[in-house]
Amino acid sequence: MHATISRNSTPLFNGDEDVLPQLIGRVVSGSNDQPIIGATITSGLETIQTDKRGYFNIKVQSGNVTLGIFAKGFVPQTILVNISTFINNMENPVKMDHLSSKTMLPTSTIYQPKRDTKAIPFPRRPSGTEIDRFWEAYKDELKRCRKHSEPSLKSMFSEYFETNMYKSWEAELEAFHRLVQAICDDKEPELPYDLIYR
Repeated sequence: MHATISRNSTPLFNGDEDVLPQLIGRVVSGSNDQPIIGATITSGLETIQTDKRGYFNIKVQSGNVTLGIFAKGFVPQTILVNISTFINNMENPVKMDHLSSKTMLPTSTIYQPKRDTKAIPFPRRPSGTEIDRFWEAYKDELKRCRKHSEPSLKSMFSEYFETNMYKSWEAELEAFHRLVQAICDDKEPELPYDLIYR
């Protein structure tokens, strides 16, 4: 899904490289437009939650940015946003559909697995501890969407997490969610080159 940005945004600031662009948006229920409180938004740079009105303000990189949006009881979403200004306002709220009893998609793994606090700083490959935690969460999520831990699925996991260096912990989490979502949707997973340090 591609999200559009309003035209009255502030031009991109180029003076201080430590100051990152911001994206402001809102997450609501697709059935009644009510705000979704506490939805988790990840941009690859940071992970935040929506406020009591469903709004969020998250740091992003300039250019094309992929946001992961997760909320308990709702179908996870991945949206593409083009960031070309310093303050970016999404024109329309993100609408999330409720999970049905037949739709078993990952909704809780954004909170798991936990980061290995003893690992070296990013950018880096996932530590052995993190790989073990991701693998256990991965198998659990495949059960949710009625997939089996076949050798090919293990191979996909290894390609994602044992050979790539990630920019941040949020990037590792986002890569994990994209992998699980693709498999649950019966799609061929694509390596998350935007999250990998090269």
